[in-house]
Amino acid sequence: MLVRLRSTFISILVLVALFSVPARAEDAKDALGRAAALLKAGRAVEAVIELDRIRTQSGLSAILQFQLGWLYGQARKYQTAIEIFRAVPEAIPDPLTRQYAIALCHFNLGEYQKTIDILSESKKRGLTDAKAVNLLGVAYAQLGEAERAYNSLREGIIEATDVDGYLNLVTLCVEYRNNELAEKIATQGIAAFPNDKHLFIYRGAVRMLSSELDAASSDFGSALKLAPKDPDAIFSAALTQYQRGSFEQASGILRDAIARGVRDSDLHYLLAESILRIDAGHADAAMKELNRAIEIDAASVSALVLRARLELRIGALQQAKADLERARIIDPESRPVLYMLKGSSAIGQFTRSSQVVSVCSPGCGQNSG
Repeated sequence: MLVRLRSTFISILVLVALFSVPARAEDAKDALGRAAALLKAGRAVEAVIELDRIRTQSGLSAILQFQLGWLYGQARKYQTAIEIFRAVPEAIPDPLTRQYAIALCHFNLGEYQKTIDILSESKKRGLTDAKAVNLLGVAYAQLGEAERAYNSLREGIIEATDVDGYLNLVTLCVEYRNNELAEKIATQGIAAFPNDKHLFIYRGAVRMLSSELDAASSDFGSALKLAPKDPDAIFSAALTQYQRGSFEQASGILRDAIARGVRDSDLHYLLAESILRIDAGHADAAMKELNRAIEIDAASVSALVLRARLELRIGALQQAKADLERARIIDPESRPVLYMLKGSSAIGQFTRSSQVVSVCSPGCGQNSG
């Protein structure tokens, strides 16, 4: 999956706030502020009720209508947002932002060709910037048009004022198995944005894929210096040590981060894997980390699968099957999940560890990718 498109709705709301609003619209402004606060708190249903109420009001200024559309976008009511944006004059807040807003909604609806059509037409009119060509490139990539995606994303990094263009282009290159180019582009991004942790993490990940573990470790170390509590940087640094077979070092990195208050499901999962690699007899300690991982993120397929593997080892067949069924619902295509479900059914009432272990492949507890 291409790198997440950052919460553009939030950033544009800042721009919207710079526009003057008639005094009589103060009530609507306050209501939009309440809706924005509800969305930030994860209370989307209540936010939409508030937005629907605001929408029925007459006399809203064009800029408030635009802001209303962005909040509907944050609430994932993209079709409603599109209707509002199209009803707003093109000059509000400016032609490029309005067209980009509509295109972004179509993108989030999975309507990639419409996204391309809107942004391409805007580009012909000279309405474009790095953000727009970046979205255009991602839309092309979603349709499998690699060359057009590459060209658009490359154009985006030439004009980029943030790192997203570089990150998307690195991801695209990796998806099309051009790791050498991906590394070069990440290096260009680091030269342009030397204090961005994501670029170091991405370059490190590419180097890991190319088995350049020393170089990858250096990149992850740089990311950690920039962001000592960043879960992605910590996980990546520990994973490099794990890949090297340095399980004690991986465990040390993870334990240190957890002790410093870093809360992340994947850190506990990888610590469980490391514990088992150090000593397979430490299943209780590994189980404790897996329980914590699942407590933090109930949708962690990796943690559910590894916990099921340990449950099978001790003959806890029903608990294992329950974890695997949960994992299957979350990721129906996961081969380790399907394999272990089949195996757990095959062994029936046999719960002796020796019989259970023979069902599991050595990599059952690994990420399914």
